[in-house]
Amino acid sequence: MYNLPKFRAFIIAEKRTEEVVAINFKDNHITTSFGDNYVTMHMDNFILMQSTGLTDVNGKEIFESDLISFENGSGLLHEIVWDNEKLYWAWNKTIKGNFVKNMKVKIIGNVYEHHELVGK
Repeated sequence: MYNLPKFRAFIIAEKRTEEVVAINFKDNHITTSFGDNYVTMHMDNFILMQSTGLTDVNGKEIFESDLISFENGSGLLHEIVWDNEKLYWAWNKTIKGNFVKNMKVKIIGNVYEHHELVGK
């Protein structure tokens, strides 16, 4: 069975992240769900983030731009990014590490909602 990629969007004006339920590439807009409400917006109003298909130690799905820490207690935060050259998910732009499924990581936040944590 094929799993479709999942996306979420950071809504720039509202500074919050929402689940994406539909993407219209032709008209450049998405539809998000917020509770029982559905909102359609143009691509200028959000930042799209794709799921890695992996989960953290708490079972929370890991997305592009998430900030993670390793369960080894180092305290360092790493941003999840897509490596276009090697075609895999990695952490940070300088650490070209392959994202292995059995790594024990915890999501701390994401770079858009928790920008004060970036660089720590």
